[in-house]
Amino acid sequence: MRLGLISVALLSISALAVEAADLPVGPPYTPEAPAPFSSPWTSAYVGGFVGGSIASHGLGQQGANQFFSGIGVGDSLLSLPVTDPETSFSLSGNKGSFTGGILLGAGYQFQGLVLGVEGDYAWKRTQFAATQTVGEDATYLYTPYTCSGGVGDCIYDTASATRTEIFTGQVRQGWDASLRLRLGALVTPRILVYGTGGAGVGAVDSSFSYLATTVYSYENAPGAPGPITHTTSGSGNWSDIRLGWTAGAGVEALVAGNWRMRAEYRFTDLGQFSKEVPLTRTSTDRINLPNTGSLDAVVNLSATFHTVRLGFAYGF
Repeated sequence: MRLGLISVALLSISALAVEAADLPVGPPYTPEAPAPFSSPWTSAYVGGFVGGSIASHGLGQQGANQFFSGIGVGDSLLSLPVTDPETSFSLSGNKGSFTGGILLGAGYQFQGLVLGVEGDYAWKRTQFAATQTVGEDATYLYTPYTCSGGVGDCIYDTASATRTEIFTGQVRQGWDASLRLRLGALVTPRILVYGTGGAGVGAVDSSFSYLATTVYSYENAPGAPGPITHTTSGSGNWSDIRLGWTAGAGVEALVAGNWRMRAEYRFTDLGQFSKEVPLTRTSTDRINLPNTGSLDAVVNLSATFHTVRLGFAYGF
């Protein structure tokens, strides 16, 4: 009895196996791959900004001078001033301006950090100018003119001089641009705090001029010739594109869809540089009282600025 049941079971299993062998075979099972990681911070973006810029201008010069002659015409010697240093002239100051422009960049999120590169272009206009007029008098020791048996040297001597110097200077900053790296940390999935730094470039326009006039006069000298006049002048205008550095920090937030907004502060230094201004010297009496002194003035310039910007961008 038991043997018969076992035989029936074996026959049934064999029949099922044969039937299963005749069924079609499907493709092998492949587990579904996980969805790739996607972050709105990993994207390229383009946008714009508005804000304010405070520029610091600096200009100083060396060599623009017209000293009183130490020895005047005849036997006269300079008495006052005892010392006659070069007149100093410089300008410095801070000027504010509206600024606005465009930006373009790309970023990549790695865990809680976002690394990116960004460039921008901004328009602004800051200008600082100054004019200085300085006047000074000089007196000379001389032997009063007397001749034909009187006391004196019978020579027309320089008795006094009056000098006027006029300086003008100007520094103006126009557009600026930068190419920077950005490195930020996500304080929440939608808020990024970042630092940025790189190369800054900007337009710096400047000018300088100098005009000095000194008039030497005779005293108590009947028949003496007219006064002797010295002039010294020079000027220059320059437009430079300066390469420097920039660094700052900011906070950026995802606001809706692919839109993001930011607030940023940056400092930019366009460096220090110099310009040379040729000086022209003239005298109405080159033989008895030549106009001597430096033939060039050196103008030293500097330009930096601080910027606060509010910006927006669209990622794609």
